[in-house]
Amino acid sequence: MVAKTFSACSHPEHGHGPSVTPGKPVPPVPSRRAGGRRKVVPRHWTWEWALVLLIISGGATWLVGMAGQAKPAISPDLLVKQIEQAAQRTAPDHNIYGGALRVDRNGQIASVTVTEIPPRACVLAGWDLSRKGLLSVNGVTPLRISAGKLAEICNDDDTATLTWIPRHDS
Repeated sequence: MVAKTFSACSHPEHGHGPSVTPGKPVPPVPSRRAGGRRKVVPRHWTWEWALVLLIISGGATWLVGMAGQAKPAISPDLLVKQIEQAAQRTAPDHNIYGGALRVDRNGQIASVTVTEIPPRACVLAGWDLSRKGLLSVNGVTPLRISAGKLAEICNDDDTATLTWIPRHDS
C-alpha cells in the first residue's frame, strides 16, 4: 500500500481534493447544526425590531410627557388685579385659581376674601397686596410683612386663604 502524502496542492487532476467534472458547477454544501437541521443565514431582523421598539418607546414617552404636563401657571399678578377689581365693584364667584371669591362691604370699606390659593401665588400676591392695604393670610395678620413671613404663613397648608382690605387714602 502506498502512503498518501499531503501537499498544499488541491487540484483534482493531481489526485487531491474533490473530483469535479469540468464544466459542471459545484453545488454548495450546506453546513449542518447539531440535530441535523440546516443552518439558515439569519436576516438582520434584530435591527429592524430594535428600530420599531425605539420608535414605539419614543412615542410612548412623548405621550406620557404630554399627558403629565401641568397647565401653564397662572400669574399671581392676575389674582392681584382680580382682587383689586372685586374691591371696586361686584366680583365673580370664583378666583382665577378656582377657589371662592367673596366681597364683604361695611359702608365704604370692602373686604375681599379668596380661597384655595397655591402657596407660591399666595406669597407673590400677598407681597403686592400688603403694600396696598391690610392683608390677612390663613387668619393671621402679621404686623410686619416680610417675604419669609409670608412664605411661612402661605405654606401652612396645600392652599391658602387671603383676606385683603384696601387702604383708603383721603
